Amino acid sequence: MYLLAGAVLVASVGAVWDVCTYRIPNALTYSAIVLALVGHVLFERGFGVVWWSTGLLVGGGIFLVLYLLRTMGAGDVKLMAAVGAFAGPSKALEIALYSAIAGGILALAVALFKGRLRRT
Repeated sequence: MYLLAGAVLVASVGAVWDVCTYRIPNALTYSAIVLALVGHVLFERGFGVVWWSTGLLVGGGIFLVLYLLRTMGAGDVKLMAAVGAFAGPSKALEIALYSAIAGGILALAVALFKGRLRRT
């Protein structure tokens, strides 16, 4: 429960920061990854490190593919890895899907607002 709340907090702060500055600071992502590790060790005990590392890999791996296709920035990859580190692998997959959908809708809204979808 606490770890999922951490994932929501990190994702929210990163999203607002990204929208306002078009950047996601490394201090946010790296500190969140370390904090997620500490949280998993304290709260999950036995499989905490495994859950943390697989969540990190699933979250970061999904967005890494999108980064390699040049549809996202590296900060997005690191942010999703941090969120996955908090949430674990199954929730990381779900959050990545919803994040990609929300990002696509936001990109479409910005394009419409800026008039980039007009016919010429």
